[in-house]
Amino acid sequence: RLYEEKLRCAVSFCPGRETVLSFDALWLARPNRVLALPVGVSTVVPVAPVLADDATLHWSLHLIFEVAAMSGRLSLLDSAQTLGIPPRSLQRRLAQMDSTFETLVEEWRSARAIVLLTGDMPIQHIAARLGYSHPAHFTRAFHRWHGMAPARYRDRLGPRLA
Repeated sequence: RLYEEKLRCAVSFCPGRETVLSFDALWLARPNRVLALPVGVSTVVPVAPVLADDATLHWSLHLIFEVAAMSGRLSLLDSAQTLGIPPRSLQRRLAQMDSTFETLVEEWRSARAIVLLTGDMPIQHIAARLGYSHPAHFTRAFHRWHGMAPARYRDRLGPRLA
């Protein structure tokens, strides 16, 4: 009940390996009013300060990428909307950081792929989790980033603990 009160939507828990939170997709279109903070930080920060600090913006975008990729909404427009800022403002801020939205997405996907490949998740599920519409698109991108296919990278890691 506490989760339902905080999230203002129905929440259910089921046994399984992963936690799943289901809610109406219309909630995804609503802008964030408060930026989530790392564990141990007790103050609430309004969304606007996200643009003031490069590290906070970078961290915020990585959180957005994680959720947006799985929902198929990994775009500049949706990310800016989640932050509660105009897309052009986000582009300008990233340019001030000598980066682009596309570059940050690629960096996030590359780093996240490495982490996910250390587990036993099937490659097609990793591709979907990173926001790829087809596993072959993920395989080509991974090869571009790391010079080998994801399956070969995983094989080179050796046996995984169950």
